[in-house]
Amino acid sequence: MAVMFSMTSFAQTEFGLFNHLAIGLNAGTTGVGVDLAAPLNNHFQLRAGFSVLPFTMNEDLDLDGYYPDEIATQFGSLALPSEIEVEGKLKMSNAKVLLDIYPSKRSSFHLTAGAYIGSEEVLTLNNAVPGSLSIITQANKNIQQWNQQTGQQIDQIGLELGDYLLTADNSGNMKGSFKTSSFKPYVGLGFGRAVPKRAVGFMFELGAMFWGSPKIYCNDTELKPENVGGDEGDALKLISTVSIYPVMNFRLCFKAF
Repeated sequence: MAVMFSMTSFAQTEFGLFNHLAIGLNAGTTGVGVDLAAPLNNHFQLRAGFSVLPFTMNEDLDLDGYYPDEIATQFGSLALPSEIEVEGKLKMSNAKVLLDIYPSKRSSFHLTAGAYIGSEEVLTLNNAVPGSLSIITQANKNIQQWNQQTGQQIDQIGLELGDYLLTADNSGNMKGSFKTSSFKPYVGLGFGRAVPKRAVGFMFELGAMFWGSPKIYCNDTELKPENVGGDEGDALKLISTVSIYPVMNFRLCFKAF
């Protein structure tokens, strides 16, 4: 309908079907990015682009669990550390296709609908030193063997992350992943035109990205809350219950023609 309307009004309006092109530079909660925009008519403008939010930090996580004396007596004592250094990487990257709807052709106020499409993996946690969790791997093997022999249920040892317990694989490494849907519908509202009337324009936008129910994985196995507690993972614990990611975006745009 937008295309049909633009074709009938092409000769009468400043903005016709793809008769202008703008380049936009973006910064906000989705990261930094670039896009291209073109009008369909005075009321509809189309945007397509890419954004990335790269961030890396190192943090010490508490080691949760204990290694009982009776297991140490049978299998040998182990000097378990109290904390393990991990490297966290935020790597949210998305392509986007958005349609801006202007109720008035004279106003810059707009509604936006569209979608972001990107990787399912938003955040990863790895032990900072490869193989540094070998002692935890050995401790868990001993605990598992002890449980099989005695019928007891001593819990595994791992890294405490909010209500989640991250354990090491056979190589002494751990990979925790925070995953969402790869297809994320989006709605928003703001001010400014995707294709400015002048040579340079500015847009501000608030919206919501619907990324589904986030899931936590450890070594490619989905985890469920274990009621471990702890402080370091409170932010991740909170965000893992939220299916909507808030979007605030600033855009500086330049009309190419």
